[in-house]
Amino acid sequence: YGKIEEEQLSSNAKVEAIETKGALFSIEGNKISFMWINLPEDSADFVISYKVTPWQAGAPLNVKGAFTYNNGGNMETTNIAERDVDFSGSVPVPPLAAAQAQQAMPEPAPAPQPKKQTLQRGLVFKVQLLATKTSVGDDAAIESYFAQYNVTEPVIEEVQGFDPTQFVYKYVVGPFKKYEQAANMRDQMWVRGITDAFVTCYYNGDRITIQEALMIANRKR
Repeated sequence: YGKIEEEQLSSNAKVEAIETKGALFSIEGNKISFMWINLPEDSADFVISYKVTPWQAGAPLNVKGAFTYNNGGNMETTNIAERDVDFSGSVPVPPLAAAQAQQAMPEPAPAPQPKKQTLQRGLVFKVQLLATKTSVGDDAAIESYFAQYNVTEPVIEEVQGFDPTQFVYKYVVGPFKKYEQAANMRDQMWVRGITDAFVTCYYNGDRITIQEALMIANRKR
């Protein structure tokens, strides 16, 4: 007998089994289980895998779990250690699957190039809806993604970073001339379900703090 049970600290995700090694795979709430009446014959060294897709791109994902097994009539449990790995660029696959797919792997796509940013002079405010290491896609894909939150306002993709492997894609609504206008839009986004939306401030294209923005605004009055 053996059982692997892992718990996602964030349940806002879709889970799909990939390799179960004959286990009964189940999902209950934010718990994922693999259970064997008899462990695989190659139980000294085998790989199971499942795919976790956060519903919101860029959402943090942490997993903790334990492996429980029968060792000569005694039930023993060992904690599963989460590896410190950045999965934003690629997801590791079992060596056998990787070897089988080696010949069919396409040429790597060229590094994405950031869209040309429009420099906006003076003080402006925007509402940031999302930040992620992976682009949502073209304008149609962006519109489709945010439509699930009933966002009808134009959403602009802003790209930060000079290394193509470390771009940060930020999605914003705006610009607004007054902080109150941006804050009102932020509150609307909260109601629509984007609860981590927040106001951002720019002066001559440079991002600044809200305190700096309010100081600049007060000087102009």
